[in-house]
Amino acid sequence: MQVESDENNKDENNKEGCMKRFSFLLGAVVCFLSGFASVRAQDLPPEVTRYADLIFHNGKVLTVDEKFTVAQAVAVRDSKIMAVGNNDRIIRMAGPSTKKVDLGGKTLIPGLVEIHTGFFLTAGPGSPRGFDGITVDFTTMQGGLDGIKKVADSKKPGEWVHIYCPNNSNIAQLTIEMMDKIVPNNPLLISPHSSNKAIINTQTLKLLPPFISSVPGYMTDKDGKFTGWLIGFASGILRYEIVPWPDLDELAPKQEQLLRYAASWGLTTMGGRFNGISLSLIRKLIDRGQLPIRVRAVLELQMNPMAKAQLMRTGNLTGLGNEWFRITGGTVVPPDSNEKYGSAYTLKPKLGHVPRDTYGEYGMFAWSEITGSYDPAEWKNREEWWKKNSDYNTIIEAGRMGWNITEIHSKGDGSFQELLNAYAAIDKENPVKGRRFGAVHNLMRAQDQIELAAKWDLQLSVGMDMLFLTSNSPETLKVQYGPDAVHRMLPVKSFIDAGLKPSLEHPYGADRHPNAYMTMVEKLVTRENEQTGQVWGPDERIKRDQALRMATIWPARYHNSEHEIGSIEVGKLADLVILGGDFMGVPDRQIHSLPVLVTLVGGKATYDRDGLIGQKIVPVGVTAPAME
Repeated sequence: MQVESDENNKDENNKEGCMKRFSFLLGAVVCFLSGFASVRAQDLPPEVTRYADLIFHNGKVLTVDEKFTVAQAVAVRDSKIMAVGNNDRIIRMAGPSTKKVDLGGKTLIPGLVEIHTGFFLTAGPGSPRGFDGITVDFTTMQGGLDGIKKVADSKKPGEWVHIYCPNNSNIAQLTIEMMDKIVPNNPLLISPHSSNKAIINTQTLKLLPPFISSVPGYMTDKDGKFTGWLIGFASGILRYEIVPWPDLDELAPKQEQLLRYAASWGLTTMGGRFNGISLSLIRKLIDRGQLPIRVRAVLELQMNPMAKAQLMRTGNLTGLGNEWFRITGGTVVPPDSNEKYGSAYTLKPKLGHVPRDTYGEYGMFAWSEITGSYDPAEWKNREEWWKKNSDYNTIIEAGRMGWNITEIHSKGDGSFQELLNAYAAIDKENPVKGRRFGAVHNLMRAQDQIELAAKWDLQLSVGMDMLFLTSNSPETLKVQYGPDAVHRMLPVKSFIDAGLKPSLEHPYGADRHPNAYMTMVEKLVTRENEQTGQVWGPDERIKRDQALRMATIWPARYHNSEHEIGSIEVGKLADLVILGGDFMGVPDRQIHSLPVLVTLVGGKATYDRDGLIGQKIVPVGVTAPAME
């Protein structure tokens, strides 16, 4: 027993000695490596060891990540999010040159992302803010004619006269003979509340190519005589190939001012429909280093009788660009129009009509207008013809070539059904799911349409101003469709429940609000009309975090840019907005009162109301353009 004990003691002593030697060697290695690392760190380039450029701390950081994490601080370096976390952790990343901003409890959110706006684009052919930017009221026929003549008389012979007219029954009666009488010496283009149509005079007709009479949409009367109306493809030839461009050098500063105004709303990325003029203006700003916010452009492929040939020449441009400017797809002329005046195309007939409604029982279906009828029975009889000779076919051809088809205006469920039919035709050859196809406005949607949209993962957006900023829109909708139908409009919660991730659109009519987007976010939560207090569609209310997603990460997804913008996460671009208050804590009806204090794009301020980051940066000499 004693021998065994001695042997055990020897083993224990050996183990202890080994452990001491190992500890010594380990310590030596650690010291060596530490010293080596210290020496090597001194040799590293400053880019590798540099501190944060900018730190926000002591705030309520709504990251809008998958879990909607709320943090206290954010570090920014090289235009991207370096770190997100609590105050102690992030402050340690500050160096001698780091700019530190004490938020003092204010809310920091991702930069707002817009998906559909002509609001912040300057003029282009067919725009309500055209190169004349003149609107003439046709409440009476004589008043309208006098208004056009007054504009024409102010022009030199040969100068273009471009008029915008809200549509009504008087405009529907205009003819080329009437136009020649009041505008005999100038080319004339009248846009009757639709880029799909044009009313012209003989001076304009002379500028069109000889083959125009054979283009679908060159409208004639029962005797074969030209009426002065161009629709669809025929209108597109005039607008995109004949109407002269404005002076881009004159418009470029105005375009920059509008984008800076957008930054004052908290926008860090602006998207929408772009024609050649808009693209060229953005290109000028890029070349001059004057682009204040990011741009996501959807190209107008519309109203082109040679669309397939043009697409074959250009190829698929979807995704071309960089973090500042990118083409995200193509679009076509809206299949319907404004719900306030009866031109939303619906599956069921209207219950009543409102003033300025000249569109029949089911509204306007632009792709079939070349038939000269508002009767769905006539559209059905000539379906094969209008599908071949309208933008319906352009959608098919572009989709086949791989283009992302989006930004298509659709308010009624009838127009949306035709759009779904076009997407279904594409899906047979080239699957739609995963390509970010979409539609904007989405006022009226049937449940089966919502389910199909979810199956294809369509990107849908809504504009809350349609029901909640003015008192007249809900009232006119009640006349046409009944109160029950109005309660079902803008079914945002139904979209989300089905698995869709809808986006919030720019707020037309909200330019009088200093915090326009926060006003729209509030309406998503309350569904309360601003002027009457009436709640429309209470079952379609959504939560506040969902509403913020609709203004940030989900529109980023719409643009296929959620990997770089839309949330405050490490590695993403530092597009940020500071709000003057507690977004999650303020009462629902006070969300609109939260001012945008600072807007940053890539960590650099493009708007700073009070000089919180540095010097004050505010837009000068521009206000929101008036839109109907």
